[in-house]
Amino acid sequence: MKNGFGDQLREWRKLRKKSQLELALDAEISSKHISFLETGRANPTKEMIHRLSDVLDIPFRERNLLMLGAGLSPSGTSVLPFISWIGYDWTESYGIDFSP
Repeated sequence: MKNGFGDQLREWRKLRKKSQLELALDAEISSKHISFLETGRANPTKEMIHRLSDVLDIPFRERNLLMLGAGLSPSGTSVLPFISWIGYDWTESYGIDFSP
């Protein structure tokens, strides 16, 4: 998997052999929104991540990585203000780059 939410979503969609249109229909959202999520033109909400994860049957552990890739903690609060404070190297451990 790659680093950001969009890259991870695309990889999971391809792994499940779904087109953007099929995923959009199953998740009851527009295919344009799927495209925007995958390219980073739109940011997902916690609820959207849960909906897409359910449709793609993504394991709970991997859902947490999707949350982190979207700049959210698994509890739904933003983790970006705390990244530098905790001094953890997310890029090395998970391939997630939180730099602006």
